[in-house]
Amino acid sequence: MRRWSLFLGVTAIWLCMAIPAVAGPYEDGVTHFNREDYGKAITSLLQALEANPGNLEAKKLLGDSYYNLGKNQEAIKVYEEVLKADPNDGKVRQKLAQVYQWSDDRQKSITAYKELIAAEPENLSAKRDLAEVYSYDKSTYENAIALSKEILAIEPKDRGALLTLARVQSWSGAYEEAIKTYEEYLSIEGGNDT
Repeated sequence: MRRWSLFLGVTAIWLCMAIPAVAGPYEDGVTHFNREDYGKAITSLLQALEANPGNLEAKKLLGDSYYNLGKNQEAIKVYEEVLKADPNDGKVRQKLAQVYQWSDDRQKSITAYKELIAAEPENLSAKRDLAEVYSYDKSTYENAIALSKEILAIEPKDRGALLTLARVQSWSGAYEEAIKTYEEYLSIEGGNDT
């Protein structure tokens, strides 16, 4: 009896090792995404969502795949769906704001960033990105300056905030201030350049 138990146990282990793991479309999508093969990731993730339309992780990864391929309209659609299901997902809201910005929908970008900052007031990355969006329009230069200075009050060596501030100072004619800010920016090695 013990021999049979041992035989069956060894056989079961051997079978588990011999039979390759069968991955589903979601797992395939994750694998393709991690390999930066976003086209294949999209195909697999769409299949996964056919089988389970409520899989938010698959939707996020699908949105990220579109985002990484520069397919802005597709990314926007997916990210908006994710935020309807989970309005508190700050990472998705920030990506949505960025895609709006790349799609030249400045007002939607600003709105998305403001909503994110209201929910996450400590999110310096979102503030930095919003300051950059403000810097693209002369009518909102003051907002860009104020937000950049707010970031710099918390993180004095934030290269992204310094760069945005220097650009806006230059564009608005405050050349001496801009030169000082650029010099400060250039004196800081590495760091965040966004």
